[in-house]
Amino acid sequence: KRTGGREGIFDELDGTKWYSEGGLSAVFAGAIMVNNIVQDAIIYAPLFEMPVEYTASLGGGSFLNGKQILVSPRRHVMRIAVATAGHSAERYDAQPIIAKLLKHGYEVEDVKSISYSCAALASGVIDGILFPWGTLWDVIPGDLLVREAGGVTSDLDGAALDYSGDSVDGFIMASNDLVHKLLFMIVRENRRTPT
Repeated sequence: KRTGGREGIFDELDGTKWYSEGGLSAVFAGAIMVNNIVQDAIIYAPLFEMPVEYTASLGGGSFLNGKQILVSPRRHVMRIAVATAGHSAERYDAQPIIAKLLKHGYEVEDVKSISYSCAALASGVIDGILFPWGTLWDVIPGDLLVREAGGVTSDLDGAALDYSGDSVDGFIMASNDLVHKLLFMIVRENRRTPT
């Protein structure tokens, strides 16, 4: 049970399903919070040929193997990662979202590890992420990493992510306000109540 104060949030193997199928983007993700505010985060990918470590500190920037990273400045054809697990806890209908993004010329990829997708966004490899459910260990490390790299984050209603409870209402993360507004509008048209 969460009580506030100083606490650690950890996901020992994010991307479990993909890892069990032989994928390499499974990562360790963790964060330290104080009074529900994320202070420090790490996303570590030990399975790559050359392991990579992403870190962020509140007010101190985001880093890949010790070198500062920033989100992409792109405002044209963009790469968007959409989580599409297809279970009843999802807070949006993924298929029409993907269809609309593809229709408008965006590149869409499936999220294999949410934390690694956040790291890819923070380092400028992709431009946006949609995630339709709200377990804290899936959200918190990547949220700080993206924000400290200059990105924009919110829940699916466009509000700031609030960690005072036991979950959040999914999330939208983007490299800039323009991409965030686009993703928010598409999600709003395809929201659903999870069962």
